[in-house]
Amino acid sequence: MSMKHTNIIKLTDKITALPTPRQDTGTVKALVVRPDKGTRQLVDSMRLTPEGGIDGDRWGKVKQSSRRRQVSMIRSDILELFSGGKTPEISGDNIHVDFDLSHEHLPSGSEIIIGGVTLRVSEMKHLPCEQFIERFGEDAYSVAKSSQMLNIRARGVLLEVVVGGTIAKNDKLRVHHRG
Repeated sequence: MSMKHTNIIKLTDKITALPTPRQDTGTVKALVVRPDKGTRQLVDSMRLTPEGGIDGDRWGKVKQSSRRRQVSMIRSDILELFSGGKTPEISGDNIHVDFDLSHEHLPSGSEIIIGGVTLRVSEMKHLPCEQFIERFGEDAYSVAKSSQMLNIRARGVLLEVVVGGTIAKNDKLRVHHRG
C-alpha cells in the first residue's frame, strides 16, 4: 500500500471517527471575509444581504450568474483535520460551525437561521478546487471529493442569503425548514 493511500485512509478514518455533529442547534465558531482573491480575514461579525452576499467579501464585488453560492459554510472539526491545525481562515469558507451539514440533515432547499439571518442550502455541490489542493494537499483533496465525504459534505455547503442581517462569532444556528 502506498504512503498516499495510507494517508487518505487515515484522514478518512479520522473524519468518520469524529463525534456526531450537533443537529438541533449549532454555534458559529469562526467568520471569514475574502476581500480580494487569496486574501482572508477573520472577523467577529459580518453583515449579509440577499443582493450582495457578505459585505466586503469578493463574491459581491463581481457580477455573479447566481446567488446560490453567496456564502460557504464548513464544519470546524473537519476543517481542523484537513488543515492540520493551520489557521481557520485558510480554507476561505465564510462560516465555520459545529453543526451537521450532511445531505441527510440539510437537504437542498433547507433554511438555516443564525440570529435574524436566513440562509438557504444550495443544490450546488461545494467541491474542492485547485486552491484546496494548494492549502491542504492532494490527500485532503482526494478525501474531500470521495462519495462518502460528499454525502456528509465534508468540504462544506454553499448557501444563498434569503433574509439579511448581521451574524457574529458564537451566535447559535438552527434549521428553520428542511428542503
